[in-house]
Amino acid sequence: MITIHSLLLGIIEGLTEFLPVSSTAHLILTNYFLGYDLNSSFIQVFQISVQLGAVLAVVFYYFKDLIKLETIKLLFIGVSPTLIIGFLLKDYIKVLQALPILIAYMLMLGGVFMILVEIWYKKQNIKEREVNIKDSIIFGFAQSIAMIPGISRSGAVIVTGLIMRYRREIIAKYAFLLAVPTMFAATGYSMIKNKELLISNYNNALNLFIGFIFAFLTALVILKLLIPFVKKYSFIPFGVYRIILGISLLFLI
Repeated sequence: MITIHSLLLGIIEGLTEFLPVSSTAHLILTNYFLGYDLNSSFIQVFQISVQLGAVLAVVFYYFKDLIKLETIKLLFIGVSPTLIIGFLLKDYIKVLQALPILIAYMLMLGGVFMILVEIWYKKQNIKEREVNIKDSIIFGFAQSIAMIPGISRSGAVIVTGLIMRYRREIIAKYAFLLAVPTMFAATGYSMIKNKELLISNYNNALNLFIGFIFAFLTALVILKLLIPFVKKYSFIPFGVYRIILGISLLFLI
């Protein structure tokens, strides 16, 4: 990987991590069109690890919430299904991440579903409540579905929250917080398993660091802008974007 590409990928990750458009899909597709081998061990480590840079923006932005005992408990319960399912199916997930055509269909399917849920949501009586332990388990399983590239981790949690009639800003914030333990676990496992790729190759380590930093800086800006947006507007524009991107990919791939 050349330096300018790691910088570009970092920015793309920061832009898309907290939007319901699937950051993993955008990283995979960008690598695909840059000509990288999607089955390359380093590319797969990079795609997972650079996401931690964006997630650290959540730690910076919501630090006071993250150190609360109740929040820690909810996140531990919420992340458990993803960790268990992810470990059991890791080999299958690795195969799916090298299938751009699958991403195109998942983007479109997710976009259509998001729009339909939003139309339904506008007609509902929205409940004024915070996420509880029981619902955090449901959100954990919803997040697990997003291991299929193109689904979107934050999108799966947010749409599930809308179906359960949570306020947009409440469920969006929970989705952002849930990314912290999820990506720490995924990145830690990936880097330990593939440590030789980084230790033995200075260029790999440097590119990962550059992508990490730019993902963090970009995500800080996105988080600051996204919460006010979520309070005022629906997620329908993101659903439309997913459909357009998915159709475009079918013609390009």
